[in-house]
Amino acid sequence: MLMPQVKQIKRINKDFTDICEKHKDCVLEYYCHSHDVVGCLKCKKAEHRNCKEVDLISEVASSFSSSEELNELQTTLKKLLKCNNDFKNDINRKTKAVRIQAERAKSVVKRLRTDIDEMFDIFEKKINRSIDDIISMDETKLLDIELRVENQSKDLNENLLKISNYKTKGNMRQLFVTAKRAKHSVKIVSTDLENFGEESDIQRYQFVPEPSIVEMLQNLTEIGRLDIKNKCAKVPKFEKDINVRFPCDDKECVITGVEIMSESIIIAADHTNESVKVVDTVNNYLASVHKLDGSGALIKPFDLVKTEATQIAVTYPYRRKIHLLELADSCSLKVKKEMDMKSECFGIDRINDNLVVSFRKPPSVKILTFTGTIVKTFKGSFTEFPDYVSVNQAQQDYMYVSNWASPGPGTVISITKEGNTMAVFKDDKLYGPHGSSVDKYGSVYVCGRFSHNVFQISDTCDIIQEILNKGDGLKGPQCITFNCEHNKLYIGMGNNSIKVFQLY
Repeated sequence: MLMPQVKQIKRINKDFTDICEKHKDCVLEYYCHSHDVVGCLKCKKAEHRNCKEVDLISEVASSFSSSEELNELQTTLKKLLKCNNDFKNDINRKTKAVRIQAERAKSVVKRLRTDIDEMFDIFEKKINRSIDDIISMDETKLLDIELRVENQSKDLNENLLKISNYKTKGNMRQLFVTAKRAKHSVKIVSTDLENFGEESDIQRYQFVPEPSIVEMLQNLTEIGRLDIKNKCAKVPKFEKDINVRFPCDDKECVITGVEIMSESIIIAADHTNESVKVVDTVNNYLASVHKLDGSGALIKPFDLVKTEATQIAVTYPYRRKIHLLELADSCSLKVKKEMDMKSECFGIDRINDNLVVSFRKPPSVKILTFTGTIVKTFKGSFTEFPDYVSVNQAQQDYMYVSNWASPGPGTVISITKEGNTMAVFKDDKLYGPHGSSVDKYGSVYVCGRFSHNVFQISDTCDIIQEILNKGDGLKGPQCITFNCEHNKLYIGMGNNSIKVFQLY
């Protein structure tokens, strides 16, 4: 039987010193093309004796630096390194979330205990006031009767003493007069004594606990439970308040739109003070204020969105215009373009290379070009107030319309870019949905302006959690922006501030 021919191998370079993993006393010399492995002389003899292509490493390595294989390997390694670093960052966030959510849960328990204590303090004070009123009334009455009884005892003793003295001295005239007077007062005293018995009755009482509280205590086995949430649920940690009220403001600021331009610069629409503000968040100062000429509703901005690195689009609903503003190096804003709308435009976001804008009269959502040309109009199932709209920027396929009603809790409606309604979210705990924002995983964060909270819902409009509420200092949250790069929520409030929360 003929053995397969094996390519003749040249002698190895003596300077080659990489040690074989299998044979620690040998250096790596050969590369087997069939198995795509490197090995030493012992490997070659033991495992690659019959392989047709076994070359010296020094020969195949000479042109390897420009090979497609190396380029593909480098690309793959870089992707894996990025994935690995992302995973490390995710582990770090989850590690922090472990502690933060524990602190939040414990603080809620403590707050519940405080609320219960405060509530019982109020009830206890009310009961104690009732008891004190009875004490005061009964003691006052008894004190009055006691004084009257004391006076009668004094009169009776005096009459007995006089009768005894006059009788002993034989002063019959005085004895007779005194006795007759005493006899007349006996009837009065007897009547008074009969009345004293009734008048001296006090209120008899005891405290009886409210039956519902007694029943609750009898049935109470725990004060609450740990609600295991969706794996997409984020853990928020308060980071800071950004003060957006400055000396030039006449009224309390109501922030209806927030956009993040950079790590240090945010732009906010202050509806009540009729201005668009550029705020330096590092040094916490007002970099510039942009106001239109005039006053009143016509110059009130509502919402805004970043369209380019240094450009934003701002809606002026009662002016029926959208302004494109350019942010200069000096942090000042100037009007680059005005777009006329035929009706009141409120919420605004980007979708692909267009704008998506919500309108009230009639209720609708429109996709516009950056020149103001209407591409599509969606009337959907909106009510009177579809004031905010947000886009899933990762997919660019879905839009979320915050559709609040009065009265009623309102809804969040998910529609496609073709205008089809995909899902509707409604919850009695989310009252008056306003600003919304979508993270890179598709979770939607919606402000409950009238319920003073923020909900996190899924891309299919299923509830994930109530992520923030009054206990986190929220009061009338109007708008919200998610910073995907740093996993932060910026929430525009109606009390001169923008609250920032880090999510883990």
